[in-house]
Amino acid sequence: MPQRTNGFVQNNILDEDGKPAGGTATSLGIGINWQDGPINAENEPNGALIEDVISICINRLEFLQNALGNSEYIEAIQHLTNALHALNKEAEEKS
Repeated sequence: MPQRTNGFVQNNILDEDGKPAGGTATSLGIGINWQDGPINAENEPNGALIEDVISICINRLEFLQNALGNSEYIEAIQHLTNALHALNKEAEEKS
């Protein structure tokens, strides 16, 4: 099945302990600087969260579904919503 993509470049960074420490992802029309470190009382947000990127994609697909009525958009929305729920569950379990 052909895939539609503009391609992307991604740079994932690890800290000195080998834990994720931000990074970047770029493509045509996209530039993401990922969150570096935890968000808590000492550390404010400094980059994008995966949950926000997924939510943006869901919002765009809902817009397209309303405008074009394509059933594949509904399936994609369901999968992304499931991913968002899984990530939120993981975050709740950590806190």
